[in-house]
Amino acid sequence: MNMRSRLGMVALAAATLLFLVACSRVFYVKPAGRLGEAITFPFYEEVADGKPTDHTITQFAVQERTGTNWTLVWGLTGNRSLSAITYGAKYEGFTEAMPAKPLSRGSKYRVVTSDLPRFKPAGAAVAYFVFDESGALVVSDPK
Repeated sequence: MNMRSRLGMVALAAATLLFLVACSRVFYVKPAGRLGEAITFPFYEEVADGKPTDHTITQFAVQERTGTNWTLVWGLTGNRSLSAITYGAKYEGFTEAMPAKPLSRGSKYRVVTSDLPRFKPAGAAVAYFVFDESGALVVSDPK
């Protein structure tokens, strides 16, 4: 996939997410893990829920902050019910928009995802994260 196609896909995903947020519900994604190990993105219906819940995910993107922009480092599109996604894993029912690039300390990331449940309004979730000096994932603020 060439750079123009990737940028177009990122723009489409961002536009879709903005549309969904404007007329939908919010669910939660809570990134966890550490560099060199599995990075997981479990989904929750409520922020205080202790157990992940299944969501019919249609788009999933991990982006890296580069200056004032966000660059896609891994993305999935499709339709599958999952309670979590692991960074770089392959999933039946999803197409990779871009193969997973290595994550690193010193970079800021965000995960953006949307779902389309059968009996509820469409939903969207976003979370920001970094890796500390020990390589542990730390959820951060959007700034």
